[in-house]
Amino acid sequence: MAASLGVGVALGIPLPDVVSHIGQGFGGLLASIGVIIVLGSILGTMMEVSGAAQTIAALLMNGLGRKYPLTALSFLGAFVGIPVFCDAGFIILSRLVRQISERSGRPPASLSVGLAAGLYATHTLVPPTPGPIAAAGNLGATPYLGLVILIGFFVAFVTLPVSLWVGGRLTRNMQVRLPETNADEPSIPDALSGGRALVPIVLPIVLISLGTISNLASWNMPLIDFMGHPVIALLISVLVGFFCLRIENVRSFTTMTANAITQAGPILIITGAGGAFGAVLKSSSLTQHLTSLMGGSEAGGILILLSAFAVAAILKTAQGSSTAAIVVTSALFAPLLGGEVAAGPMFVTLCVMAIGGGAMTISHANDSYFWVVSQFSGLKVGDAYRSYTIVSAVQGLSVLAVVLLLGLLIL
Repeated sequence: MAASLGVGVALGIPLPDVVSHIGQGFGGLLASIGVIIVLGSILGTMMEVSGAAQTIAALLMNGLGRKYPLTALSFLGAFVGIPVFCDAGFIILSRLVRQISERSGRPPASLSVGLAAGLYATHTLVPPTPGPIAAAGNLGATPYLGLVILIGFFVAFVTLPVSLWVGGRLTRNMQVRLPETNADEPSIPDALSGGRALVPIVLPIVLISLGTISNLASWNMPLIDFMGHPVIALLISVLVGFFCLRIENVRSFTTMTANAITQAGPILIITGAGGAFGAVLKSSSLTQHLTSLMGGSEAGGILILLSAFAVAAILKTAQGSSTAAIVVTSALFAPLLGGEVAAGPMFVTLCVMAIGGGAMTISHANDSYFWVVSQFSGLKVGDAYRSYTIVSAVQGLSVLAVVLLLGLLIL
């Protein structure tokens, strides 16, 4: 907020107008995505508390995990990371590492880093995680959020094998001391069937994707458009999840909701502040200067993608929070997408991906997730730097490479 006020004054915007832009930007962005963030947080908390995440883990590990444990665990992390915050997801799933390591003979350090990479990929690339949702809102991609989800899935799963290969090479000889587990506590609850556990994740993705396809194809089907709106899709999924996940009663649901809102509060504040910063920038002459600078050549679109990645990477490395890096960067670059260089929904979606890739780079000691990964995996801090930190950089650069390749194909 202080940066918004200072930049507004420095750019010569009248003081009353600066205050007005800050208020409008803060409220305008939260009006479009605030409810989505809260509902996504509630859904993630339900998945965590009900044991649905562990049920999905058992389902995948009993299938693909028997032959390809590292790939299965990483892809499991990517799937669970869609509704569940990556920190909570790693804490929940890290207790599988010991069992899978003993069963498969794979080094536990390699399995832990693979799990961390999977969770991290969808945390920064795939809505309804707060960061990508905020970027989509800032850049005007909310009407085709399904496209952002589909491309986010594609980019995340295409780049994961590179991260797994690098992580496997770096952790071959690393020794870890896995945290002790309670022998009386079952590792994976069996109260839920796989179908029940999957419905709350799959349902909103399907509904939002159908809504996006209807919007882009001009089907003129009001019911699909209504149910495919992200707010309605997530609301339906939360209500369906109440029954599918066997929530005990309304009081338990209320407690979950309160915890989820508490968790979402700081993200809402960061998101709103990013919207305020973006509104101040949009009202200044800086927009025209940057647009003429980056849009004056055929390479303007690629330059925007590269710049968005670089700014997000600098912010992420400097202050640690991926969500904050995504929100601020998307607010900075939103004014640039209104000119000729914006090549429609696909280009805006690629901007969301570029910013998400930058927000992966680099995870180190100022990132809470770095400490969750190192402590719950049993890695020494030095080994975490030599493995997970490098993998996070490789992830970000891999995402950038895929985004630039897609950009060259569509621009």
